[in-house]
Amino acid sequence: MRWQRSAGGTSRRITSDESGAVLVLMAAVCVALTLLFAGVCEFGRFLLVREQTQTAADAAALAAATSGVHRWVKIDVVTDRGEEEHCDEDSCWCSSCGTVRIAGIVGDERRLIDEDGWRDFCVPPCSCGGDDCWFEIDDRWVTYDITSGVWGTDWAQISRLEADLTEAVRQALAWKAYPYQGTVSAMLSGRNLYGIRSLLASFSDWWSAWKDVTGCGECCSECYWCGGECYESCECCNICYSEASAAYNKVSGKLGWVDRVINQINSIKWANSRGGPAAMEMFADDAAHAFFLANYPPHAESSWIWKLMVHAARNDPFYPSVTVYGRSLIASLFPGLFGVFPDSYATDVCAQGDTFYRDPATQPGRHYGSLNDVGKWVKAPPQACWQD
Repeated sequence: MRWQRSAGGTSRRITSDESGAVLVLMAAVCVALTLLFAGVCEFGRFLLVREQTQTAADAAALAAATSGVHRWVKIDVVTDRGEEEHCDEDSCWCSSCGTVRIAGIVGDERRLIDEDGWRDFCVPPCSCGGDDCWFEIDDRWVTYDITSGVWGTDWAQISRLEADLTEAVRQALAWKAYPYQGTVSAMLSGRNLYGIRSLLASFSDWWSAWKDVTGCGECCSECYWCGGECYESCECCNICYSEASAAYNKVSGKLGWVDRVINQINSIKWANSRGGPAAMEMFADDAAHAFFLANYPPHAESSWIWKLMVHAARNDPFYPSVTVYGRSLIASLFPGLFGVFPDSYATDVCAQGDTFYRDPATQPGRHYGSLNDVGKWVKAPPQACWQD
């Protein structure tokens, strides 16, 4: 140790003893290395749990975008009714009787198209047959967790269709009864299909209606009561009866065809009142949570879905998709170490599941069955994560 005097005469002691400095330095280095090691471990666990949470969210979003989805379509069913029979005194022939379109039929695509439910809306053919029936796509969309009450078409269309078909049956039977078409047309006027059927199924009903229309009921009544003394009345009745029998023989063979028309109209009515799809096995929300739990991050202290957005509205910019936001808590390995590390960390992730269907604009023309391989897929919706 040595002393050094300053210019003012004040003396001070100068030491060169540096013992213990290395210990302080090493302690600082150890603390830094400990914090670095702990930080690397915590950051590695953070990334691991975040990746596991992302996997769980991806599975949840994909499940939600598929498990709770229903495909809906709007179609037109078009029937070419084939040909109808016309007769004159010499022969009968067939000519086209046109097409019928039932428009705006809405239904679940699986039941309406994949399972051929659209065929229930086909109109029965005309008397000569040669018909064809197909459907055309108007629109398509998807819904999540919705059992839509919309099904079928406007009931006014069905009523008009039944009235048109009833009139077509009347005309077809009148043409078939040539040369008695005027009388038969008058007999069938105002009768519904069941009334028409009863006439074809029973000659007594037919004869009764014939007498009412032709007015020969009075002369036949006189003939019945006076026996052979009323030759003229009996002759009138015999002629009337003979004509009624001839007309009945011409049209009674169409009873099976009228039955098919009745059955088809009933099928159309039934198809139009089937309602929405059956109860869904799994809703989007339930599916998301089920699949998130199935992929639960094993290294997380806790994990959950804290937000789920279903983009089901067609005017939604992210339609059709589901976004799932997951969160996990990671318990610290070094809680409170040097006052640097907290007790736990949180990480948030987002996943989006898109639902794809084929663009109806790319499926024009006639169709007779499933459209799973027809047309192009719709464009994927934009990214919704952290924007919705």
